[in-house]
Amino acid sequence: MTHPFDSHCQRRVHCRSDQRAQTNGAMKKTETVFEASWLPAMVILALGAMVFCPFTGPVLWALILAYATWPTHHSVLWMLNGRAVLRV
Repeated sequence: MTHPFDSHCQRRVHCRSDQRAQTNGAMKKTETVFEASWLPAMVILALGAMVFCPFTGPVLWALILAYATWPTHHSVLWMLNGRAVLRV
């Protein structure tokens, strides 16, 4: 069983060999176009990093405190029989 792209690839190679034959063996220069489609994404990513940079410290501290106080929170919930609010 052949791969569906096999005939396309073979055709492509055949076309390239025909081009070389037409130019008497000399290779044609092709223009290289600089594609900067990644540039807007990188600018947006850099701006996002600049905006969120001041918040990384407080968010990390919040994560550390939440992790450190989780056992205490769980114990208090157990003592209150699963109620999250004290009722008077």
